[in-house]
Amino acid sequence: MHTIPKAEYPSLVAGIAQETLKDPTFRRRLQALEPRVPIRDAFWPEAFALTFAAVGLALSSLPPQVADLDGTVNEATSLFLDATLNPDTPLEVQRQALVSLRARTKQYGAALRGDEPALAVWHLFREATGADDWLDSAEFGLLVVPLVESLKVAYAQVRVV
Repeated sequence: MHTIPKAEYPSLVAGIAQETLKDPTFRRRLQALEPRVPIRDAFWPEAFALTFAAVGLALSSLPPQVADLDGTVNEATSLFLDATLNPDTPLEVQRQALVSLRARTKQYGAALRGDEPALAVWHLFREATGADDWLDSAEFGLLVVPLVESLKVAYAQVRVV
C-alpha cells in the first residue's frame, strides 16, 4: 500500500493510466487494431478517452479517496495530455484537445455505465474511426474489462492522506 498526499493524487491517477497504456499486452492489442481502422487519426484519441472513462469507472468502484472524483479524473486527464502532446503544440490546439478528450471521455463513461456497455462502446468507436468491420469495434470494446480490472488493482494499492 502506497500512501500519498491528496494534492498528488491526480498526478498518480494520470501516471497509472499512462503506465496501463504502455503495458505490453494492452499496447500490442491496440497496435494490432490501429491499422485496421479507416480513420487512423481518431484511433489514439479514442483509446485515450476509453482509458480515462475506465479510470473513472475503476475509481468509482473503489472506496472513495477524494471528495471530488470527477475533478480528480479531469485533472488527471489534463496532466496526461500535457505529458502526451508535443511540447511545441500551440496552446489553442492543446486546449481544444483537452476539451475534446474530456467530452469523449464523458461519452465513453456514460456508455460504460449504461445497460449495454459493450454495444455502446462499439458504436462510439465505430462512429469515430469509421471501423467497417464489426469485429474491430467489438475487439476495442473487449478491451474494457481487462482495462478496468487492471486500473482497479493499481488504484487499490494507494491510500490518500
